[in-house]
Amino acid sequence: MALTNLLRSCELACRELTPTVRQLYRMMSPDIAGEKADKSVFTVADGLVQSVLSDYLLQGTGVAVQGEESVVVQLDQRPYRVGEFQVPEAVAPAIEAMLKEIAAIKNANKLDCAAFEGQGLTAFLDPIDGTREFATEKGEQCSICFGVAREGVPVAGLIYRPIDDPPTFAASCAEEGYAACALRDQHGANVGAPAQPDKGAVVPGLLTTNGGISAFMEAYLAAGEGRARLKAGGVGNKVLMLLEGRGDVFFLDRGVSRWDTCAAEAVLRGYGGGFARLHGFLSGAPPGECTGYTYVKGACNTNFTPGLAAISAYNASPAAAGKVGQRAADVGDVHPYANLEGMVLWTRHADPAALQAELRGLAEQTPPSYS
Repeated sequence: MALTNLLRSCELACRELTPTVRQLYRMMSPDIAGEKADKSVFTVADGLVQSVLSDYLLQGTGVAVQGEESVVVQLDQRPYRVGEFQVPEAVAPAIEAMLKEIAAIKNANKLDCAAFEGQGLTAFLDPIDGTREFATEKGEQCSICFGVAREGVPVAGLIYRPIDDPPTFAASCAEEGYAACALRDQHGANVGAPAQPDKGAVVPGLLTTNGGISAFMEAYLAAGEGRARLKAGGVGNKVLMLLEGRGDVFFLDRGVSRWDTCAAEAVLRGYGGGFARLHGFLSGAPPGECTGYTYVKGACNTNFTPGLAAISAYNASPAAAGKVGQRAADVGDVHPYANLEGMVLWTRHADPAALQAELRGLAEQTPPSYS
């Protein structure tokens, strides 16, 4: 039950991180947040959470970690720093107390390389999934996404919302028969509701980003009378919403990244649902045979179809910065961890074959953007 122990330890670590994350959320300002080169948002909380989980909890466990952020974090002495930002002194005591608890969790749960050595495990970590929401007073839509893959296949995952009070989460490792959660009900209230309410209690709707959506997604909404669009930030948050019964359809034809989806895929599969790359899903293969992304560390994208995806500021490699808007013809054009083929997710209540048939019909008239 080593992976179950790992997930439980990570959940405990997230609970210890929660007060500090909330404190930073309440202090949000340009002093602790900014934009990265691709115009996505970065905050001190992103760097802090990633460092604590990868450099403190998982260091020396034999689990490789690939996080979203490439920033250097210094927590050895005050003033603490996360990249170019100095951590506010008011947060320092909470960080110090939290790091002691993280060490205690690691020791108590015997997280060491003996449990994981030689298993080919890689954790993909999005420290604050939905950072733009986190930085704009929509923190209840953000989550910590921690997914573990073995030889590229997701096997365990935790999605944890730190701003919810109390925090909400779902964790799963299907091969060890482990699933744990603390969720809201289908109306967004009553923390402690079980995962996946009865099908008749699910609030129907297409879960989408808070911003603009593609013509393909617009076509889906227009194809059914009264179809609702449910706006929400973060892939992890939307997966928890699916489990809560707040929405019943979630697909994307734009790109996110491996750290956004590794935990999502593992958690959904553990709760009887499914996850597939949209491009493969639309090929007509039975939904159960459609695969997700490959989660391995490396310099080359392992799920690349020449000419399919449009190069964007988010998925471009440094060498392709001048090709934004063009279709990626070479794997060297794209970031190694960019998800380029879209995705479709479903719960155990869904009829993926019916969804597949409808989306294939729509794609003939309005092709997915794969951007």
